[in-house]
Amino acid sequence: MSRPRKEDCIAEEDLAWFKLDNYAGLRGANTNVWAQVILDRANLRLLFQTPENIDSVRELFTKLQANPLQSLGFEMNIPKRHEVDTETVKLLTVDRVHALSYEFADIQLGAPSGTNAVDDLLRTRDNAARPFTHLSIDLRATDAQLQKDFKSLIKEWRKHAGNTVTMGDYQNKLVHWHIGKIIPYFDLCFYARLHKRTIRRETYAKFLELGNLVGGPAKDKLDGLLTSTTQVVSFKNFHALRTLDDAAVEAPIPRP
Repeated sequence: MSRPRKEDCIAEEDLAWFKLDNYAGLRGANTNVWAQVILDRANLRLLFQTPENIDSVRELFTKLQANPLQSLGFEMNIPKRHEVDTETVKLLTVDRVHALSYEFADIQLGAPSGTNAVDDLLRTRDNAARPFTHLSIDLRATDAQLQKDFKSLIKEWRKHAGNTVTMGDYQNKLVHWHIGKIIPYFDLCFYARLHKRTIRRETYAKFLELGNLVGGPAKDKLDGLLTSTTQVVSFKNFHALRTLDDAAVEAPIPRP
């Protein structure tokens, strides 16, 4: 692969705003902080795809340049929640019924379709309701029986639908995301994209303190950062993180 021309590269002096120490707060950050950090950057990347948004994206990103852990104000909660809704279990509101009705308007239901699970049919389509399960619960049963049945149904449905628990070992993931310098790498990359320039590999290695690219592990770290950063900074991870219990990340996170 040919090296980028010097005039196409971001000069080191233009990266004076970047300080790796500014990301040190992620070392012991709880899941809410990580969720917001990821949500903000996932939204910036999404907005950047539309040319009309470039100016507003630039303005928002300057806030991260000053303080990379501050919130950009993107909403973390789904609006129009019922008062008894939780993060993972919600009542089937009128708005949600309308959304489901809209989806089913395009599904051809042949006989005998009445016994089909709603969620089986939704899984065949690309829609917002696809990751969810819609249940009918008999509140006349005892708590013990409901909890037993719910646990059994979720276990069997996950096997049936091929779902896995997102972020099962999230404490370990947060450690590796911090040590791997995922967020600072994203910010450097995004800054270069905003300015339609590139950053030399040696510059990445220097500012991320990866070490020498020749004869050391720095090359492998840098090679893996692009793929891993794209996977980490995603709405999928945001939704997983905002439903997790912060108590599980109280253990000290080792220094890199």
